[in-house]
Amino acid sequence: MTYVPREMYKHFFRDFDADKAEKCEEMDGLPHIHFIVKGQTEDFNLVLEPKDYVIKYTDENGESTCVLGISPDDEVSHLITIG
Repeated sequence: MTYVPREMYKHFFRDFDADKAEKCEEMDGLPHIHFIVKGQTEDFNLVLEPKDYVIKYTDENGESTCVLGISPDDEVSHLITIG
């Protein structure tokens, strides 16, 4: 699960088609999400593919359900939690 500050979420995901994330068969058509992680000596480009930020559940009957694994965080205004 990834949490981003609410203002960032509203800005970056305003054009994001969350319904597409919920259709497992369309997951591969979602964009890669890039985060630039600032380091002490150099920056690191962290790339999340759809399989990294869409959570896919499969029930005992083999039916799959997908949900977007990125949520707004109201607790902090400057941190991103990637888990």
